[in-house]
Amino acid sequence: MSLWHHPRARSYGIAVLVVAVAAGVQYVFNRIVGPAFPFSVFYTAMMLSAWYGGLGPGLVTTAFSVVVAGGFFIPTTALAPLPSSPTARLALMACGGLIIAVLSESLHRARGRAARTTETLAAKHRELEREMAARQEADEVRARLAGIVESSEDAIISETMDGTITSWNAGAERLYGYAASEAVGKSMAMIIPPEQPGELAAILDRLRRGERIQHYETVRLNKRGERIDVSIRLSPMRNAVGTVIGASVVARDIVERKRIENEVRRLNTALQAADRRKDEFLAMLAHELRNPLAPIRNAVYALARLGPPTPQAQRLHQMIERQTVHMTRLVDDLLDVSRITRRMVALHPERVALADVIAHAVDTVQPLIDQQGHQLTISLGTPPIELHGDPARLAQVFANLLTNAAKFTPPRGHITLTAERSADHAVVRVRDTGIGIAAALLPNVFDMFVQHSVANDRQEGGLGIGLTLVKLLTEMHGGTVSASSAGLGRGSEFIVTLPALAARLGVEAASAPRESPPPVVPLRILLVEDNLDAAESFAMLLQLDGHQVHIAHDGLSALRAAETFTADVAFLDIGLPNMDGYELAGYLRKMPSFQSAVLVALTGYAQDHDKAQARQAGFDHHLTKPVDPERVRALLAQLGSAAEPGDRPSRQLH
Repeated sequence: MSLWHHPRARSYGIAVLVVAVAAGVQYVFNRIVGPAFPFSVFYTAMMLSAWYGGLGPGLVTTAFSVVVAGGFFIPTTALAPLPSSPTARLALMACGGLIIAVLSESLHRARGRAARTTETLAAKHRELEREMAARQEADEVRARLAGIVESSEDAIISETMDGTITSWNAGAERLYGYAASEAVGKSMAMIIPPEQPGELAAILDRLRRGERIQHYETVRLNKRGERIDVSIRLSPMRNAVGTVIGASVVARDIVERKRIENEVRRLNTALQAADRRKDEFLAMLAHELRNPLAPIRNAVYALARLGPPTPQAQRLHQMIERQTVHMTRLVDDLLDVSRITRRMVALHPERVALADVIAHAVDTVQPLIDQQGHQLTISLGTPPIELHGDPARLAQVFANLLTNAAKFTPPRGHITLTAERSADHAVVRVRDTGIGIAAALLPNVFDMFVQHSVANDRQEGGLGIGLTLVKLLTEMHGGTVSASSAGLGRGSEFIVTLPALAARLGVEAASAPRESPPPVVPLRILLVEDNLDAAESFAMLLQLDGHQVHIAHDGLSALRAAETFTADVAFLDIGLPNMDGYELAGYLRKMPSFQSAVLVALTGYAQDHDKAQARQAGFDHHLTKPVDPERVRALLAQLGSAAEPGDRPSRQLH
């Protein structure tokens, strides 16, 4: 940075320069007007220098002006009425320059003070404007907040740490009924029910610790003394140093929400009660429907055992048997869908060949297929597929699909069942040439009680729960089921996909050969059944195999008979008059002659808790009406083939 750019150096430089210029101008001036006024231009130079630079440059200009004027411009004789001595004239000039410099310096300083004062005032003005703007903005924010608080539907209250109310908005007036003038200054205790005496103190204690309380549901009192359900949020308010000095309270009316919640709970309780009554009704309905089915099935089976009937009697026999089986399946499906939807059915999975499962399903449906004159084609592919599942429930899945195909395919139709492995899954397809499924019905075809309108006119329409069971049981096995159809009259296809087990190397998953039942050994049997037809027909079946049967129709007569008739097996109906089958089993177990007898429960109730109750009562087996005669024969053959028929196996109810 050069000296010329320094303000003080520049002022002194200008002072010297002004003297030089003044000397030149004075010289020209003297040539024009003469030497009468030798200092006039120098006074101007001193004024300019002092005005620009202040005292120092003014004195420099004065000194140089005196020297230059004294050396070059003072005449030997004075023409003006001024002191004639050159020294006096120079002294006068010096005094004038000094006065000019001092005055200019004073002016400079005054001007500087004025500038600084102006700048200070301007800065204060700007600061004041900023403060006013900030205050105005704060006022606007407070006004907006106040507007929000006042217009809020919630009650917004502030209180001190001793519970004294300091603010009370319009929402609080609406909720509690007190005007702000009535509430401010009062204690929050005035809106707290008397049965909650420690609540306010507990809340204030938490606030003192700096806690925020969110969604605290409680009860408050309004001005009329009514209790109001409210949800409260509380936040501590702090001062500048962080000390909690109060709290803000936001309360929301949840009376309507509580009413809805209570109504939902009431309806849910009512729904559960209705569902329980429905289950009880279904169980009772199944029991009542199975009771008349039992003697019908027994009689049909007995007729077949008595001798070869005429062709006409054979057709009637087959008709009754088909309808009995169909009615039994309807009752079973109705109960199954209720239990499965509530996850009350336990699977008993094992390694099972898919071919065995399908063979059992076909055996179940074959009479219906033959009746309709359908052609059934089965292709299981190779290699054989094995599953991990409940064989009975899987057979039920495919039996229901085949039944559905047989019912909704016109006579002499074609049904195809194919099975193949796809990666680690088994894919089973059931196709038919039946009535098809409308596109609008496809998304709901697996819903309970859904039936096609065309099917409503068909004799084999059913209840509309078979496909629901297919879906539920398939999903319980980790699989999926889907339905497709090209439209009405163009058949349908159902695809079941189930997880498949890895093939065992060198081991064929061949179907297990069906074992022939062991020969029947005559046993002594006590039959207790209050239904006369059921008792007579069941006894007839047992007697056809050579068993000795004693019939009792109630618990008391059964106990009297047990005193003289020692039985190997006792079939006990559960729904007996005066004394039910559970109680009768308990009494029989206490009799020495029945300690080793096999007790079999006969009942129309087939739910899991019914079997558990039978086990607890001392039963060894649980048979659901109408009882399959072949199953009874197999059970008695197994018991009779034991080394000692009276030795009871462990209680594995089924």
